[in-house]
Amino acid sequence: RLFSLKSNAIIYITFSNDGITTTGEGAVVSGTTVTIEKSGTYLVQGSTNEGNVIVKASSVVLYLQHLYLASKTTAPLTINSKLEVQVINIQNTTLKDLEDVSTTSGECAAIKIKKQSKVSFENQGVFTLYGDCKNVIKGEEEASIIFESSNGEYTITANKTAIASDGSLEFYLGKYTIVSKYGDAIKSSPEDTDTASLGKIIIYNGEFNIQCYNDAFTAKKNITIVDGKFDIKTENGYESTTFDSDNQSAKGFKITNNDTGCEMKVYSAEMSLNTADDAFHSNRDITILGG
Repeated sequence: RLFSLKSNAIIYITFSNDGITTTGEGAVVSGTTVTIEKSGTYLVQGSTNEGNVIVKASSVVLYLQHLYLASKTTAPLTINSKLEVQVINIQNTTLKDLEDVSTTSGECAAIKIKKQSKVSFENQGVFTLYGDCKNVIKGEEEASIIFESSNGEYTITANKTAIASDGSLEFYLGKYTIVSKYGDAIKSSPEDTDTASLGKIIIYNGEFNIQCYNDAFTAKKNITIVDGKFDIKTENGYESTTFDSDNQSAKGFKITNNDTGCEMKVYSAEMSLNTADDAFHSNRDITILGG
């Protein structure tokens, strides 16, 4: 898809430990940060131990290729509020958030998506994501995050939450290998004061291999599964001797609210669930139609 574009339509951003270079207009460099200020198509490549990209314009297509981007001070990739952005990994991208949770004032995510933005991910290769602080991919209030990958693989290692959006999460295809050391794997759980966010997860298809300390999938209002394959282990599994039911939640799929319309619905799926807590838990409805 990238190489069908005219070369003069692409703005190149190249990272190295010596600095950042760009071509064309639309990307502004300041220190270890490159800010995308105009709509367009950008190819980001290179390697650096301290660098980040901030997107401040809508209608941006961001291609990632042979990219290693790490940061101890902020998110390697930040999408600002009220934007529509497409992120496409072509080959071998690694993003690492190395912030210290005890001292940071940064973004606390490998990819931070701010309020009311809509970001779609397409992954054609291996996309490696690591979060040492809080999150790996985090969407704020009313953020919409869509995974459209057809044959790519996400390898995600999180200290706490792997993928979260207060607004919504949609998975169409792709393979997801997720390890969360002390938190949840995939969640959409806005605060009670946030009445605008949808708090829902929709999975149309995909392959999910998850090992997490807390819940594998948790949503405030809705979890809908059309199809997919799921291999899930929470905490130390169903024979765990360390699970603390009074202070810990380590469920497979969980709906937290009991309002009208809150529901977990499974149309079809293939699942292997080894959970220290409930495999399926809803404070309202559960409907399983097949699988």
